[in-house]
Amino acid sequence: MLFRSLYTFPLGTPQRRLVEALLDPDARLLVSDAEKEGNPTVRVAHEALISRWAQAREFVQRNAEALRIRHRIEERYGLWCGLEEGGQEAIHRETGRTPSLAAKLAAWRSRFGREHGLLSDIDLTDGRRLLKEHRTDTEPHLIAYIERSISDDKRIRTRSFRVLSTVAIVVTLLAVVSIIASLIAAQQRDRARTEAATADRTSRFMVSLFKLADPGENRGNLVTVREVLDRGARDIGPGLKSEPRIQADLLTAMGEAYTGLGLYDPARKLLTQAQVDQQGISVPPESRVRTLIASGSELYLAADYGGAKTQLRGAVEIAQSQLPADSVLTSEARDDLADVLVQLEQYPEAERLCQAALKVDRKRGTEGIPILARTLSTLANAFYFQDRLEEAEPPMREALALRKQCFGSRDARTAESMNNLGSLLYQTGRYAEAATQWQKALPVYREVYGPEHPEVATLLNNLGRSALMAGRVDEAIPLLEQAVQVDEKLKGLTHDDLVPPLNSLGMAYLYEGDTARARIEISRALQIARLRNSVMLDQLVLNAADLELSAHRTEGASPLLDEARRLLETRYPLTKEPAAQWRYAAWDAVNADFLALEHRPDDARATFARARDVLVKRFGPQGFYVLRLDQRAAAQNLAVAGTSKPE
Repeated sequence: MLFRSLYTFPLGTPQRRLVEALLDPDARLLVSDAEKEGNPTVRVAHEALISRWAQAREFVQRNAEALRIRHRIEERYGLWCGLEEGGQEAIHRETGRTPSLAAKLAAWRSRFGREHGLLSDIDLTDGRRLLKEHRTDTEPHLIAYIERSISDDKRIRTRSFRVLSTVAIVVTLLAVVSIIASLIAAQQRDRARTEAATADRTSRFMVSLFKLADPGENRGNLVTVREVLDRGARDIGPGLKSEPRIQADLLTAMGEAYTGLGLYDPARKLLTQAQVDQQGISVPPESRVRTLIASGSELYLAADYGGAKTQLRGAVEIAQSQLPADSVLTSEARDDLADVLVQLEQYPEAERLCQAALKVDRKRGTEGIPILARTLSTLANAFYFQDRLEEAEPPMREALALRKQCFGSRDARTAESMNNLGSLLYQTGRYAEAATQWQKALPVYREVYGPEHPEVATLLNNLGRSALMAGRVDEAIPLLEQAVQVDEKLKGLTHDDLVPPLNSLGMAYLYEGDTARARIEISRALQIARLRNSVMLDQLVLNAADLELSAHRTEGASPLLDEARRLLETRYPLTKEPAAQWRYAAWDAVNADFLALEHRPDDARATFARARDVLVKRFGPQGFYVLRLDQRAAAQNLAVAGTSKPE
């Protein structure tokens, strides 16, 4: 519903006269309300439109759900626009930084997390539905906003592997040096004289590069990987100007290292120069493919999907035409191009590339496990983003098993597979299994991202919610508390992202009997949800009713139960959403408590039993909603068939 302050229409203006005419009782197309602060607002009188305008009434009845979704997304779009405008002002306020440096830092930070203000979770699901069913009726700016949110969501889900897989290279530059040396030696193995000369030149360059780590050279100061890379980038031109092929290989390796640090501009300069050096000279196809892959990966992580597609398609064409059929580089090029095509929603070609890579990858043996796992993970992502979850699960599980076998459970690549599988399990309602995967991935994520990062907070919330739904309340509470703390610190006290963990935390506290803390968290979440018209509003209103009933206040619970039911039926009509039956059962479980307090034990017992059957089917006998139902029934001394003993 659209609200506007009456003070936004000054007295005597044409706009104010029009508003007053529409407020007239004979018209009643607008109505006026007074807020608590005494500031009058005006809003559209829906009853007038619906009762007197038959065409509008039919339209609203036919499109009620779509209109509600569109209104909520319009609000999200407005908040996002505000964040976009405020972001530039905030950049200029950063103390001790020039605006250009702050802007670069802000842009760098945004690449490693979800862009604030875009749609996520249930809102994003509704956005997809709006585009699918009502695209022609949706305004262009909302379409662009939803599509940007979808693109950002895909970027977050699919980019992590590349970032994590380069961390090992960045942590120790000695590994980069070793790779460079072995690469050059392999390229020149059939030319003894060239090999010796190349090794000598490369060795001299690396010795000069690492003099920076000598205390005599750096005057006892600590040296960072960035400083070593910067020194190498500065010296590589003069030092190897007469050896463009060697220089191109070194530039490619250092460009990959810069990319791993998230420093895309210097990486792009080095990789562009590497391609220039390779022009007009005899270069092994492996070198050209490796440079194109590195360049495409940098562009992908910088969200330049068109540029990445061009580079990686070139890598695939060279690899397929000039490299051996079983070359690992060919599979790497195919996988990287498939990742880009998933971002661009070109799923059929992405699947074909993955299937072509799999035919070769499965023949490699144990030494080919890393690339096989990568190809399987890429294929699973292609299925996942098409909502083909049953098809996505087998390759996702196989990729996880292979990475455990090859890297162990504490490796970043293994944790990435755990997180992906957890997301899939949660989407299919297997909360306990999802929590197990996220619990294993969490410590590795903290090591990679640090303890205070939006992605860590999201994982904490997901893990806590899954544990709660599986009935592991003691495990869920500290995870949810941590998620709230991180979100409050990074996003403020009234951010939308606080609603899910606060709601879950309130439910857990109420189950534990800590009604005071439950009331605080649920009240906070409900206040934010009403302000934002959250999709979780029906759940929060129901939890507020549950709180009232826990204090035996039926007069306070009754209107909340009625409101929760109306919200539930509006958002999840069973005729269109049969899978939402469990949500109605959750409402019945709270209403049964109300019936018992109203001295209607037979009705309460029957309602408890009916709700329990549905909830057990959805969550299992030890699921949270079942445990909470049994707790309520026991408190009312009502025996319900099949109830578990409350803790």
